[in-house]
Amino acid sequence: KIGCPEEIAYRQGFIDADQLRILAMRLDKSGYGQYLLELLEGS
Repeated sequence: KIGCPEEIAYRQGFIDADQLRILAMRLDKSGYGQYLLELLEGS
């Protein structure tokens, strides 16, 4: 995804996996939230 601030923050080390999971769970019913959760599964 282009322009995904949560992904960028995670990859740059500004947030950890737990913080990304919290953000993703707030959006878990959307494709965007699902993308963030898949990002965690791949790491």
